[in-house]
Formats: sequence, structure tokens, C-alpha cells
Amino acid sequence: MVIDQGHLNIFGNNAFNAGVIASYVPLRDKDGTGEIVCVFEVYNDVTDFIFQIQHTARKLSTSIAISLSILYLFFFRLLRHGKGKSPIPYLKTPDSEALQTRPTTCPDRNIPLTIEALRRSEARFKQAAAIANLGHRSCNEQDRLYMDFSEEYARIHGYDIDVMRREFSTFEQQHQLSYFEDRQRCLNAYQSARDKQQFSVEYRVLRPDGAVRHVRRIGVIVSDNNGLVKESRGTLQDITQTKLAETERLSHAHNQHEILTREMHHRIKNNLQGIIGLLQQYHRDEPRLVSAIEQVTSQVGTIARVHGLQAGHRQEIVPLKDLIKSITHAAVARASVDVSFNSTLSDASLSETEATPIALIINELVTNAIKHTSRVAIHPAKVNVALDPHDSGVCITIKNTPSTLPRGFNLEQGVQIGNGLGLVNLLLPRNSSAISIFEHDNSVSAALVLRSPVIFLGRLSGKNRIDNNVTAGTI
Repeated sequence: MVIDQGHLNIFGNNAFNAGVIASYVPLRDKDGTGEIVCVFEVYNDVTDFIFQIQHTARKLSTSIAISLSILYLFFFRLLRHGKGKSPIPYLKTPDSEALQTRPTTCPDRNIPLTIEALRRSEARFKQAAAIANLGHRSCNEQDRLYMDFSEEYARIHGYDIDVMRREFSTFEQQHQLSYFEDRQRCLNAYQSARDKQQFSVEYRVLRPDGAVRHVRRIGVIVSDNNGLVKESRGTLQDITQTKLAETERLSHAHNQHEILTREMHHRIKNNLQGIIGLLQQYHRDEPRLVSAIEQVTSQVGTIARVHGLQAGHRQEIVPLKDLIKSITHAAVARASVDVSFNSTLSDASLSETEATPIALIINELVTNAIKHTSRVAIHPAKVNVALDPHDSGVCITIKNTPSTLPRGFNLEQGVQIGNGLGLVNLLLPRNSSAISIFEHDNSVSAALVLRSPVIFLGRLSGKNRIDNNVTAGTI
């Protein structure tokens, strides 16, 4: 179906500007081939109908354009006369003329009302500043004088505002209000503000009654067109309660962590003790494995002692003296020689990461000393373990008498050292420890030197904190 509104030629007859609907019906051959023999064409004249549609569309477009123009003029007049004079008579209100004649300046009788409103606004601002513990101040940077500060700013420092203005008007005087340990940090923040044009710093202030308050200062630097600093302005907020709440939260979280850590070490120790019990059962059932089982039992027991000490202390470090005493007492139970321990060092602790390797090393050295002490000599067999200070660390000396080293013994080259000392060489921290084994006067001594960060000297006064004011003692 085709609609043609241009020139149309039908069997020699021409039609111009005509609207015609043409239909084409093909006629096919009846012999079954389906070939089209001819096409039957039907033409319907719809010129009048198309003309009516075009006419209606033009009328509709014109109506819409006129409506939009009227609406535009209406809003134009409304906006132009919007100061009280209604552009349309029936929209005029009784107050419109009053609005037109109202003076642009406030008469003298309204001045007291304006002052009262300002006073109420200032009172509300002071109340809000007191609730938020927020003060403000401004300082003339050219003569280093404070031009203004609020009552809340003076109250945070513990002074009356009149005393503040009289005694703390200069930059140097204000600087003395901060806690002495925080003054350099405040100066650094202020110096950096000259480049960044703003600064924020938290520090402490010392009140005249000795109270310490935590504050946060936020400020900006004002410069002229030439870049010369003219003025600094800022706020000061008392954040003591926030700091106390944060400290309490961190302390609670730390206590929870310590409780969980101690419980974990306690359970590990119990599990290791269970393994020791199983090994002791095999010790009775398998006589051929007695030596190997005793060695493994001793090593597992040493690891269990480390976890037991960690479960009994709040810090994440292991007291060295308690560890050596525990290993020595365990050795006494299985040794046929006299084993003793003495110390001239009051306080020393092992780091958590190195506690287990050092404990295994000490256990191997003590076990090795007991094993190689002669029991047929004239002098009584004995093993002594000593803990003493050494330079900036400690020295653990295990001495067994009587005893001698094997011929050709060389610890560094691994000659005649056995499995126990081989394990010692393997576990020894390389950068903060040293070991030497030597023979002297019918005795063999093993000296293990430990330094920081494997060892910490001093009394524990907090998490991983050491107090070096200690005195030596002997047990």
C-alpha cells in the first residue's frame, strides 16, 4: 500500500498534488508453477482527507504557540511588578500598597529591638560555645599580640577573661600555657601553617590549679595581597572527655586482648603436657626409643614452660630468670648430678618472638652439660647455671664439672658437636646473640650472650615498657 502526494501518472492521465492509496494484487499461473502472469492495481483518491489532517495540524500548532506567548507575558509582568504591585487587578491584596510604601531603612524606633535581638543571638552563641567547650581567639601577627579571645577560651585555660587579657596578651605568654612537653610540637604546627595557611594540632594545657586538659586547636593564617602575614584566627576545643573515653576504650580492648592471649597460651601449655603424657607412655612400652623419647619430651616440656610463663604474665614478653629457673628445676628431676642456678641480674625479659628458640637453646645446653658430666671422678659431679649482666645484654653460663671436650671439638665448624649442639646452632639468633664453649680447669663452660632486641633489661611498668632503674640481686 503506497501513498503518493506528488505527481502521479496512471495510464497516461496525470494528477498533481493528489493523495492516492495504491494497492497491487499479483495474479499467478494456474498450471502450478506459481509464475506471476499479471498485476491488478487499485487506486483510491484520499486527497481531501489528507488536506483536512494537514489543516488541523496547522491550527493546533498555532494555538499552542499563542498560549505559550500569553503565558510568557503573564510571568514577565508578574516578575516585573513583584514588589507589591499586582500585575492583575483581581490579584491585588490589601497589603500590596503597604508593601510598596514601606521604607527601605529601619526607623529609629526599631533600633532597640535590633540591639535586643543581637544580645539574644550573642547569648545563644555563648551558650552553644560553652556546651561544645569551644573557644576562639585572634592574634595580630605583626606585633605578636592577641587582639581578642572569648570567655570560653579563657575558661578552658582556667582563667577569668579579664586576667587572660591582662596577663596573657602576647604570643610568648600564650605559649607558656601549653604543657611543656607539647610546646615544641605546637611551634612546629604553627610554623607549617605559614606555608599551608591553616593548621590543626592537639596538645595539653596546664591550668593554674595543676589540672591538665587536652585541647584541639584549629586555625587559619590571613595574609594581604603581597603575601605578608597579618593575622591568625582559630578555635580551641576542650577534648579531655573524648581523650579519656578513647583511653578507656583502648585500655578495655587491651585487657581483652591480654585475657585472650593468656588463655591461648594456657591451652597450648595444657595440650603440650598431654603430648608429654603420651610420650611417657611410649617410654614405658618402647625401651628401644628411650633416649629419643626423653629428648623429645624435654624439648616439648620446654616449649610448654614458655607458654606457661606467657599465660601467667600480662606483658607479651617472658621473664628470663623465671624461664631459666623452670628449665633448671625440670633438669634436676631427671638428672643424677647436682644442678644449681644463681643470678646477679634483677630483671631481664625475652621478646615474645624469640622466647621459644632461646628456651630450647638453654634446655639443650643444660641437658648436654648433665649428659657429659663425669660421674666416676673424685670430685662430685655438678652443673651450675648462672645469669649475669654482660655489656648491654646478659650472659647465661652453663658450667659442668668435671668434664672435658672431645678431641677436635669445633662448634663453629660443627665438628664433634652432636645433635643437641647442632640444634643450638640452628636456633641461635644471628644478629643479637653469640655462643662459645670452652674447657678450663677440668670443667666445660657454655657461655650464651644475648643482646637487644632479643633481650630487654629493666623492670616492666607497662606493655613493652622498661624501667632501667633497677638494682642487682642474687637468688
